[in-house]
Amino acid sequence: MAKKRVDGSTDLKGRFERASRSLNPPALAVGVDVTWWGGSGKASEAQSRKECIAFALRTEDGWTLPEFRRVDLTGFNAAAGKSEPNADPDGEDLIVELKHLFEKHGAATKIVVALDAPLLAVERGLPRRKKSQKVGEVERRAADRAWATSVSLSPKGWRAINIQPGSPLPPRIASVVEKLVTAGFSLYLKPDSPLKDRLLIECFPNEVIWSGGVMGRCGSYTFASMTAYKQMGKCGTVLPLGLLEQVCTHTLRPCLELAGLNADGWLSRFWDWLSKDEVVVTGVEGATGKCFDDAIDSVLSLIAAVSFIDGSAHVHQGDDPQDGHIIGPGLPSGQLS
Repeated sequence: MAKKRVDGSTDLKGRFERASRSLNPPALAVGVDVTWWGGSGKASEAQSRKECIAFALRTEDGWTLPEFRRVDLTGFNAAAGKSEPNADPDGEDLIVELKHLFEKHGAATKIVVALDAPLLAVERGLPRRKKSQKVGEVERRAADRAWATSVSLSPKGWRAINIQPGSPLPPRIASVVEKLVTAGFSLYLKPDSPLKDRLLIECFPNEVIWSGGVMGRCGSYTFASMTAYKQMGKCGTVLPLGLLEQVCTHTLRPCLELAGLNADGWLSRFWDWLSKDEVVVTGVEGATGKCFDDAIDSVLSLIAAVSFIDGSAHVHQGDDPQDGHIIGPGLPSGQLS
């Protein structure tokens, strides 16, 4: 079992590897809760065919408060095949919105976009990825296995994490990556690689939450507690607005604090935006669901991008940088200098 450090974090029998050095401002951090398949294939589940973007700017004075955008995915195809996205099949709707965002923040000399999806994988001769896979049709990449090893060393309550195999890449994600590379972005490879001005990094909300837990930011709460918002989202639970806000705060505050951000300010800005979202809020009540879940996940992805820019992010990956990377916030206190 992993041992507790003096600072309350967990000793994972090794040091986290710093993902990068810090980047000079002005730098734009973007977190995208990206849908692998363009949302649900059921016509009645239109809420799933939206994507959420969260972003913030690092200036000489520090981080601005975050802003948010929803992206409606068009081109719904109820007859999409097992390997075909259900909407926005090539990711063009998302790309258009991101390009508008980049143009608006044209003064930013550095841009880091964190997508919560696998972005790189070596060729394994596997069939084209399907929405539902059979054994042998998907495999964990080196990055997935590296994170799984760290999870296995976590304390009780932080080991039951589902890590989806990242190979082969979902076709819509591969298209989004290709379009962003065409637009001048480069994929992160490894800690000692030269950092380009426009960079794509891979993250996962569950990893961001796990980082908060094993580094002592979640107190006695477990991974299941910190991800309760996801289970509520699957059920479409209706709650009083005050309680819904507490659910958001419960998950996000430890991760924001881990990244060294102004948690009160960021949470206030997030709730001010979400509480006006008519898909989520009706009167004095709010409903969990895909748009609620996605909003939280976009902030968690943004936290990964912010930590990367600040030089305080870690990375899980294997020996081959072409087989993916998973970047999350925070480093043990002894590695922060």
